[in-house]
Amino acid sequence: MKLGCNTIHPTERLKDSSRQFGKEMQIKSLELIAQTGFDAVEYSHIEHLSDDDLKIISAAASGLGLTSWSAHSWQSIPGNHKPKALV
Repeated sequence: MKLGCNTIHPTERLKDSSRQFGKEMQIKSLELIAQTGFDAVEYSHIEHLSDDDLKIISAAASGLGLTSWSAHSWQSIPGNHKPKALV
């Protein structure tokens, strides 16, 4: 069975992912994921990265033998309103 893992920040909790989880930290996370023996990766918090950064990150994943599986971001879809608090 093949297993994957999310890219998580390798050293700390994030307060501002756009400043704290850039290209270098994504690649460090990929290195840790590969060292742990996972086969695939789901990218976290990539909405602020440039296309060039994403190409570099993707190449790093391939070079480590990881399959890029999916991505998620903590950002609203354009046009969606913030959800109202449940009462």
